[in-house]
Amino acid sequence: MSNFGFLFGIILYLIYMGWIYESVGFMTLAYMTAVLFVLSFFVIIYRKCTIKGKIQVPIGISEIGKPNTIKLIITNNSAIPLTRIKAVLIVEDTLTKAKRKCVMRLPVVTKGTHTFESSVILNNAGNYEIILKSLRVYDFTGLFYGRVKVAKTKVIQIMPKFIDVPVTLTEATKNFYGESDIYEDERAGHDNSELFQVREFKAGDRLQNIHWKMSAKQDDLMVKEQAMPKSCPVVLFLDYKGYKKHNKNMISFMQAAFSISFSLMDAGCNHYVTWYNSADNDLVRVRIDSDESLYYYIELVMKNKWMASSEDIAVRYKEKYCMEPYVWKLALDESLELKKQDETIIKYSPKELEKDISSVEILL
Repeated sequence: MSNFGFLFGIILYLIYMGWIYESVGFMTLAYMTAVLFVLSFFVIIYRKCTIKGKIQVPIGISEIGKPNTIKLIITNNSAIPLTRIKAVLIVEDTLTKAKRKCVMRLPVVTKGTHTFESSVILNNAGNYEIILKSLRVYDFTGLFYGRVKVAKTKVIQIMPKFIDVPVTLTEATKNFYGESDIYEDERAGHDNSELFQVREFKAGDRLQNIHWKMSAKQDDLMVKEQAMPKSCPVVLFLDYKGYKKHNKNMISFMQAAFSISFSLMDAGCNHYVTWYNSADNDLVRVRIDSDESLYYYIELVMKNKWMASSEDIAVRYKEKYCMEPYVWKLALDESLELKKQDETIIKYSPKELEKDISSVEILL
């Protein structure tokens, strides 16, 4: 309890001075100060027992640089109003472990439940824990306080800013035919294991594709169209090694990786993103072909514990997915060097990241 040690020292000093000088005034002041000490102590103990707090984050997903509302809910179970109270909040980046402290000074809190709002602006993408560490409750003088430990936590996810990467797809990439359990909704293919649709016979259709049973029912020639697998001609390897706490390249690395995937998806190129997860000692692979899969991938990357690894993830990938060929290999490492088929396309600069990403075309 802050300042009580100082007050106790003053009491001892006053008693000492009163005893040395045999002063009634010093002794009276010492007794009055002692009464203040005792009253303040018990008031704070009482208030610590009657105050409860929690936090809420109405919107758990936000964007870089935008205010994020935090609601602080205080319940005062005492009939005595609190004239002074402070809430101590910790904002922690779960990736870099960087922390900052915020203090909310609240007005008079009467009996009942009260909601107070504050906001915090976060300038980097990632997952942030908003921790209500403690409440400082003060006595009637406002000089002394006690801490009510709370340790309530909420999470805010700050989405990255996507930078458009110029992407040009070749015919080999557009017409890549590979293995997949997911099929196109709008065009037919040549996968005999899956049926796309049955339609009327047209000139040029192969006789082998005639659906004889359906033709007999319709009294007209009907043709089976096979499905087209949604294959992934591109694999993006996130080869981040040697991660250290507060590594400044990590934020730029994630933004570059997310922007590349977003631009590939926007260009109509389904692809895989893979990286090494040291916690599971294995590769993580995510298929990117929709907004939902993109945001799922972003969430996994921002939660990943990036640790140094001696694994060559390209070799590990071929071993694990040996039956799934691809056309192009893209690799982004911790130095922000982007390679295609082991040839460097560009080395991004953290200071000129947006300019570098938007100015260099990726031809696949």
